[in-house]
Amino acid sequence: SSPIQLYGDVVYNDGAEDQNLGWWAGLSVGAIRQAGDWAIAGLYTRVEQESVLSMYNYSDLGVGGTNVEGPILSLQYRPMSSLTLSYRHHMVRPVTAVAGLSDERLHRILVDAAVSF
Repeated sequence: SSPIQLYGDVVYNDGAEDQNLGWWAGLSVGAIRQAGDWAIAGLYTRVEQESVLSMYNYSDLGVGGTNVEGPILSLQYRPMSSLTLSYRHHMVRPVTAVAGLSDERLHRILVDAAVSF
């Protein structure tokens, strides 16, 4: 059987008057422990402009700051004990429109191969 995890995280900046809430919630199935293992996860995030300092936010989210929301999907597979392949797709857009910046959805795809020895 594959493990199932439900998770979430919330941040609130009480020093800001508005745009001060950030959160994400997700579900993952599977775990990477040995050859042949796989894991898949999906989460949704919303990080408002004043919720955290940009430098403390997840740097691959949007353009690396705050004021973003959207889903993130990931898939991992371990074809052999020393190799793990990963795919992550971020599909985010601004929470609030900002003059001079696009409010279209930004797609960021990360593909990794991790070798252990």
